[in-house]
Amino acid sequence: MKSERELPAGLVDNVQERYFVYRRCENGRRPGTYFSYRRRDREEAKKEAVAFALDANANLGPPKPRSPKGRMTKANTSGEVGVNPAKSVVEKPNGNIYEYQSWVAHWPGCPHAGGVKWASLKNTDDGAYVLAVLCRRMETINRGAVEEAMIEAKRTGLYEKILTQKPPPDDEEG
Repeated sequence: MKSERELPAGLVDNVQERYFVYRRCENGRRPGTYFSYRRRDREEAKKEAVAFALDANANLGPPKPRSPKGRMTKANTSGEVGVNPAKSVVEKPNGNIYEYQSWVAHWPGCPHAGGVKWASLKNTDDGAYVLAVLCRRMETINRGAVEEAMIEAKRTGLYEKILTQKPPPDDEEG
């Protein structure tokens, strides 16, 4: 059973090195604030560290959630969190090389390690994108349920709304 935390958030006791350190990294690369008890009483250092941590936490507010769920990153190229373009290259025994485009939906806790892939060849590129977005929003691997949601999205106009956030295709020349 997990014990209750006796120190405020961001404060850690490094027993081996004999100091308390307060660190909240979500606001950039801040160095920690150290409260050593090598040459003084541990309880005195703890009291000072706890007071500092409580004051700093009150000024900084609650910690931001650490989960990547719903967080858009700079690397995102799709316009939707958890949806990415994918390219598969297949070389046949006769030497022919085929490229297949698809859109993949990922989310924390997805049963498929590689996410759920929607092929552009089968569904058109726009259709595969919308299916991946719906799959990510529904967080399901049930393709039938996602395809039913796609039919409903076309009926209600959600299909076109989702397509407005799709990035323009890359123009590869050469």
